[in-house]
Amino acid sequence: MKLVGNFLSLASAEVLSKIATFAAFAFIARKTGAVGLGYVEFAYAIIMIGSLVIDQGFDSLGAREIAKTPSAVPQLVSQIVFIRFLLATVAFVAILAIAWALQRSAVQTKLLIILSLSLVGMPLILKWVFQGLEKMPIAAGIQVVRQFGFAIIVFLGLRGIDSIWIIGLAEVGGVVAAAVFGWWVYVRVLGYPLRLKLGASKELLKDGLVIGLSQMLWSAKMFGVTIVFGLIASSEEMGYFGGAMRILVALHMFVFLYYINLLPSMSRTWQQEPAAFRELVNRSMRVVGWLAIGGGLLWVVLADFVIHACYGDGFFPAVTVLRILAGVGVLAALSGHFRFGLIGTGFQKAEMWTQAIGAIVALTMLPVGYHYSGIQGAA
Repeated sequence: MKLVGNFLSLASAEVLSKIATFAAFAFIARKTGAVGLGYVEFAYAIIMIGSLVIDQGFDSLGAREIAKTPSAVPQLVSQIVFIRFLLATVAFVAILAIAWALQRSAVQTKLLIILSLSLVGMPLILKWVFQGLEKMPIAAGIQVVRQFGFAIIVFLGLRGIDSIWIIGLAEVGGVVAAAVFGWWVYVRVLGYPLRLKLGASKELLKDGLVIGLSQMLWSAKMFGVTIVFGLIASSEEMGYFGGAMRILVALHMFVFLYYINLLPSMSRTWQQEPAAFRELVNRSMRVVGWLAIGGGLLWVVLADFVIHACYGDGFFPAVTVLRILAGVGVLAALSGHFRFGLIGTGFQKAEMWTQAIGAIVALTMLPVGYHYSGIQGAA
């Protein structure tokens, strides 16, 4: 029952967050059109790669280690925040170089540079700590604060494509709000020390980098394809493709939340008794399998309504793209048992190689599909 309650807390917060985010992006699409949304989606795809460089799997790793040893929270927070600040510096400088090298329009470059500032604050978001402690309502609250802060600034500041840089400022504001809220709970409510000690263990770095590489390879399928598409297609086509991909990523987040909620239980049952681990996975697979198939069919049926409701009549070409992407959602829901099962049991290298194969297939096939069948072929 606790597992169900924790998932419901995360899922409820994610629903609220996605409502706020979708409302904001629908507002962006209607204010700036397909071209403006194309600018935004291309910039966000680059930022998402940067955020995964910062993450490096430490969300999953930190939650797993805290679930095994709750007394290690202050030490893990110090080490992971320190490592992430170093990675954030690298990501920030790299994105500034990318913004200069791409030589896109001035408005898109300005948006990308302001968005990159949000990476500096990401190491201070402590959602993973509360997930490891199985205090999911707090972890959920951090997500709600971040996305509502973003949406409020977008609604108040965006007036048209010339003011699209406001979206970058909104992202920075959301990250700062989430970090402040998380640290307030960490120090004032849970009573942990505010002090951070510099440095990190080699074992933590090694495990984090392996999981992180896997996350990077996964992101190549989900966000790297958006970057590749943005380089070979027009900004208008980018708007259609990116709009459908945004819905996929939003819906996939519920799959991710389910497995990040299941991960501590996977880790514990594997340590206690492998038979209990197998039973946990088999029971979950039976439930998720039926939900994934039913959800995929519903996805296809409702794609037309969802695209028009979110973006308006001008985004009709995105409907077919969204229907095709339903297959990604169904397969991700099923394969999460194996992906997070390998992470939870310490076989993160094997999981990394599976992601490498998927990334290679996605990135090589997308340009081929686009060449022969346009945005539908890319999907």
